[in-house]
Amino acid sequence: MSFGNRTDANHAKIRARFRELCPVVIDCSQIGMGFADLLVVTQDNELTLVEVKDGSKKLSARRLTKMQKKVAAQLCGHFVVVTSVPDVEYVSLGYRSGCTGVDYIRETESK
Repeated sequence: MSFGNRTDANHAKIRARFRELCPVVIDCSQIGMGFADLLVVTQDNELTLVEVKDGSKKLSARRLTKMQKKVAAQLCGHFVVVTSVPDVEYVSLGYRSGCTGVDYIRETESK
């Protein structure tokens, strides 16, 4: 059985931008099982799990999986979803309002 192992089209660009802005960026995309794509230490020294979603895809294709939702709920403000480079810049500074996994679930499930 295979889990995860696919990355979104914008994954490399987002990872590269995090690496420019943050002291620690670890690509965890091969782990699967609901774990986030990136583990990042932001500029304010907060450990943050980052799920990368392709913002160019329709909303239904960007929803979190059941396993990702579970991880997002367990980690509350330490699990964020980014869909673009501007999101990276926002999160790298330590801002999470509106982009936490819980916020993302609420937004994508309500439409």
